[in-house]
Amino acid sequence: MSSSVAGPEIERLIQLLARLPGLG
Repeated sequence: MSSSVAGPEIERLIQLLARLPGLG
């Protein structure tokens, strides 16, 4: 995955997903 394009966006999505129960 080219994190050089949507780096901060992907990280933000990961953080939101990590907040959800059953994913982190």
